[in-house]
Amino acid sequence: MRDGGKVTICNTDPFYASVFGYSQYDRLNVGPGKGRPHPGDDGLSMSERAHKYAHRLKSGACETFRVHNPGTKDVQFKVFDEIHSQFKIIITVAPRVR
Repeated sequence: MRDGGKVTICNTDPFYASVFGYSQYDRLNVGPGKGRPHPGDDGLSMSERAHKYAHRLKSGACETFRVHNPGTKDVQFKVFDEIHSQFKIIITVAPRVR
């Protein structure tokens, strides 16, 4: 995926999901404040990230967000669900076209 690309996550389970994600340039909090840029690793463990950034996504709801990569090398955007430990997505984000 290229810098600025859109990703949509939908919850098709009959109960809520608690989705969060991050890369070198973005944080995903499905809900208010989604996709906030940050300068790098926030120094938190996976569990601490989940509690700080996760937001509940209702059953049947979808959320769309953009991923960014203003650098010169590919970066990975990792998405997890605090409730469903088997849920993991890794999106490779290519640098901005210059």
